[in-house]
Amino acid sequence: MKKVFGKLLLFITSIMCVIVLFGCSSINSRAAEKIHKVTELKLDGENLHFKTVSEGYYFVIRDVVDKHGVKHQLPSNKLGKINANEVIDDYNQFAFIGYDFLGEVHVYVIAGIKDMQNYHADIDKYKNDPDYSVTEYTTTLTRRMPKPEEVKASIVHENGYSYWTISWKNDGFAHITESKNKSSINQMQTLMKGTNNVRFPLDQTEVSVRTITTDLNTVANSEPVLVNIPDEDAGENESDDPGTEEPSEPENPSDPSTPTENETPAQQPSTPAGNESGAQQSATVQTPEATASAEVAADNSEKIDSSLKTTKFTKINSANKKVTLTWKKQTKDINGYVIQYSTDKSFASDVKTVNINKSKTNSKIIKKLKAKTKYYFRIRTFKTSGSEKVYSKWSKVKNIKIK
Repeated sequence: MKKVFGKLLLFITSIMCVIVLFGCSSINSRAAEKIHKVTELKLDGENLHFKTVSEGYYFVIRDVVDKHGVKHQLPSNKLGKINANEVIDDYNQFAFIGYDFLGEVHVYVIAGIKDMQNYHADIDKYKNDPDYSVTEYTTTLTRRMPKPEEVKASIVHENGYSYWTISWKNDGFAHITESKNKSSINQMQTLMKGTNNVRFPLDQTEVSVRTITTDLNTVANSEPVLVNIPDEDAGENESDDPGTEEPSEPENPSDPSTPTENETPAQQPSTPAGNESGAQQSATVQTPEATASAEVAADNSEKIDSSLKTTKFTKINSANKKVTLTWKKQTKDINGYVIQYSTDKSFASDVKTVNINKSKTNSKIIKKLKAKTKYYFRIRTFKTSGSEKVYSKWSKVKNIKIK
C-alpha cells in the first residue's frame, strides 16, 4: 500500500512540475512579446517622424485641446505592420483636416502585438494594456497660416453640364475646402500646392477654403474664407470673406516654407473637365476619419542635369498592400528625392509621384496599393536652383508584386 501511495505521490508531483514549467514558459513568452515604445517621436514640418524598436502593428491618434479647454479629436491613421528599427517619416494629407485650432496638440503613436481592425481614442486603455505601448508627443499651435486672398466664384455652363467654381490668388500653399450638399453631407478636398481653383456641383451652395499648415509643430490651418454660390445673373462673385478671425492671433507664420514631403492625387476629379483653369487635382473624402495616401502628378516642364548625382534603391519590401522603399542616401549638393511608381513598366500611364524634400531621408512607405499586382519603381535626386528644381537622371527600374 505504501508503495502504491508513493508512486501516486510521485505522479502528482510530476504533473505539478509540468504545470509550473508550462506556466513559466508562457510568462517568459509573453515577456518576450512585449512591444517597446518608439523613439525619436516628433513632428517635423509636415511629417510625423519616429523610429521603431519592436516589430508590431502601428497606428496614430491625434487630438488638440483649444485655448478654451475643449478637446477636438483629429483624424487617426493606421500605419500597419512595421519592422523593428525602422525610421518612419510619414506624410498623411488627412492629418491636416481639423488642424484648425490654436492650442495644445497631442500625438500618440501606439504599437500592438496583434493587428487591430478597429481602434478607439481612449488612450488610457492602451496605456494599461500590456499588449500595447504608447508614445506621446505634445506641441502647441500658436500661429495660423494666412487666409486665401482674392477669392472669387462663378457659375459655368458647358457641354450640357452646369457647375460653379471658386478660385483664389496662387500663394504657393496647399489648401483644403469643405462644402455641404442639400443633405448636409460634408465633403472635403485637399488641394496640392499650386492648385488655386476647384469646382462644385450646383447643389453645394456654400464652400469654405483654408490654407493648410506647413509646420505641424506651431502653425494651425488658416481661418476659413466662406464663399456662397453666385446668383445666376450676377456673373463672377468676389467673396466678402465673412470668416471670423481672432485679432490676438498673428495670421502669418514665421516660416511658411514648402512642405518637406508633398503627396497629392494624380487622378482627375469625377466632374467634367474643361473650365478655364484646366483639370483639378484633388482628393475628395466623405468624412474626416478617412485616411489615404495620395501622390502628385509628374511635371512635364522639368529640367534634367545629367551630371547631378543620382541614387538607387537598396531594398524593396511588400506587406499588407504597401511597399517599404529604402535607397542610398545622397546629401552633397542634393535637396531631396523624387520617387515614381506605376503598374506600367514603361511609365507611360498610371504614374504616381512622391516628392521628398529632405536629402537625409532614405526610406518611404507607400500604402493603398493593389494586392497581387506588380508595381514598378524608380527614383532620382533633385536640387533647387533659385525658384526652380533641377533633376538627375532616373535610377534603374525595380519591381515587386504586392502582397
